[in-house]
Amino acid sequence: MSPTSRWLAGGLALLGVVALTGGDHGSSLLPFVGRFHPALVHFPLGILVLALIADAAGRVSSHAILRQW
Repeated sequence: MSPTSRWLAGGLALLGVVALTGGDHGSSLLPFVGRFHPALVHFPLGILVLALIADAAGRVSSHAILRQW
């Protein structure tokens, strides 16, 4: 088993434990993790979208510059 697979399996196991034990919502772990949801999920997705837009803009502008010559 590769190290990446071990990390993935461990992370999934941890998520399972948190999901099974977090039913009472009295624990402080779930609200703490929930507050970081935007930073952990949406921020990296936003960076990825910006990178794709920048790449597309660079390709369009480079083709326009080459057509002028």
